[in-house]
Amino acid sequence: MRAVNLLPLDARLQKQRLSAVNSVSPTRVVRVGGAAAAALVLLLAGVYVHERSSVHSKQQKLAQTDAQVASLQTKVARIQATQKAAESRLAIIQSVSATRMNWDSTLMDLARVVPSGVYLTSLTVTSPTAAAVSTAAPATTFTIAGSAPSHVSTASVLDRLALLPWLTNIELQTSGRQSDGTVSFSIQGTVTSGGNR
Repeated sequence: MRAVNLLPLDARLQKQRLSAVNSVSPTRVVRVGGAAAAALVLLLAGVYVHERSSVHSKQQKLAQTDAQVASLQTKVARIQATQKAAESRLAIIQSVSATRMNWDSTLMDLARVVPSGVYLTSLTVTSPTAAAVSTAAPATTFTIAGSAPSHVSTASVLDRLALLPWLTNIELQTSGRQSDGTVSFSIQGTVTSGGNR
């Protein structure tokens, strides 16, 4: 008589699978598991070495960049110092240029406006102090002294000096009759824009 399996087909397949699993030896399971663990450890070690190399390379690049930045900052500081020194020199040159007298034009203008018979004995131009130069409108004082035949001639000198565009605030400082009959005078004014015309 022949044996007949009365179990349904899916139950029979499940039983065959269980028997196949039970037939695997524990040594084989340990070997396969060990091989898989070793492969995983090797993979993790490879990733670690690669990432460590990448980080080291990036750290070297960062160090090089930091050195370049420090070098550039030093150069920028030198350039800024040079630029400040140049600006300071330019300010001094502009200040001197603004307060300098153009003597050719100044003396030519005076020769044209001084009436005949009037003689100048002194001419003084006083530049502003360093503190006054730093202000917006430095004042240069212009003083002349001389002798005239009369007080009317002295007044004429004042009127004619007022015609000069570079001279303002013209005032008679002193005036007096001398023993020879002439009138000595002193006149003061302010030079605008340093007398540059």
